[in-house]
Amino acid sequence: MEAKKNYFKMFLLLAMAIGAFFFSKSFSEEKGEPRPVIIDTAATVINDNGISKIKTEVEIQNNGGKGYIVLEVKAAAENESWEKTVNSYIKSRKTQKLQVIFDEGNIADKNPGFEFNVYPFK
Repeated sequence: MEAKKNYFKMFLLLAMAIGAFFFSKSFSEEKGEPRPVIIDTAATVINDNGISKIKTEVEIQNNGGKGYIVLEVKAAAENESWEKTVNSYIKSRKTQKLQVIFDEGNIADKNPGFEFNVYPFK
């Protein structure tokens, strides 16, 4: 009977230690800086009063702590390139969609390629 009590106590201590480890890891991740990750991207041509624009949408997941992030979108076509950045606040373990619109000249007619980057605001 005494051996069963000892095994139960050891099991309980082990369970508490494992729980404390995972709780402290998750707590420290929420207190650190944001760790944004791009989940999905899309670019669509929109027509606004006869002017063609390109709307880019980026879905971002934050795997770190809450804080500000920077989304950087680069577009390039032919011998031209454009770059825009957006700052946004994102909570820990949340997902957010951000939009960037390129309305420079006739960018939509040039069929540009895009590059997306996201990082914590420093």
